[in-house]
Amino acid sequence: MMVIILSVLIGLATAGLLFKLFFDDLEEFGECFMYLLKPNILSLFDGDYLEDQWKSMKLGFWAALSIGAGVGTYFSLMKHFG
Repeated sequence: MMVIILSVLIGLATAGLLFKLFFDDLEEFGECFMYLLKPNILSLFDGDYLEDQWKSMKLGFWAALSIGAGVGTYFSLMKHFG
């Protein structure tokens, strides 16, 4: 149980530390999230398809790094202490 808690804390700490590297503020994070939810065809018709792709990729990469840090921590700790 302690391994899971530590892994989640490492993932959250990584997300927090990388937040400023990826996003200027919470408003930009919200924009990225809205572009993630918006269908690409609508972005194409609105004329902001490339911005949609960029912001969706940025959010996905940030999430993947944060989740990857937590999962990597879990498996590393299980390998050494499990």
